[in-house]
Amino acid sequence: MADGTVFRGITPLSPSKDVEKTIQFYFDVLGFKPNGYGGVIRGDVEILFYQTNDQKLAEWTSFRIHVQGVEQLYETYQSAGVVHPNGKLSMKPWGNLEFAIIDLDGVCITFFEKRE
Repeated sequence: MADGTVFRGITPLSPSKDVEKTIQFYFDVLGFKPNGYGGVIRGDVEILFYQTNDQKLAEWTSFRIHVQGVEQLYETYQSAGVVHPNGKLSMKPWGNLEFAIIDLDGVCITFFEKRE
């Protein structure tokens, strides 16, 4: 459907056992800045958090963030010890170079760069 609408991004809602602690982790370890209303922002990416004690929600939540400079980001996060053991930087058959982390609450985040 070509109606002239331009999509600019998406803001995921991510579960958290302790929103303030999660925001601090994203700030200290992942390089995001607090947005002042329950989330974080880095570049054009914003993530909002909601309080929950349901661990399964976090473990079943994942999202992907498209970045430029994925190799540098990987090195930074590898040094911080947050890269998931099964999520090391690799080229995927669909043309993305990507890696994954698990945040404090168990949410899986994949960072990727298109390499077609």
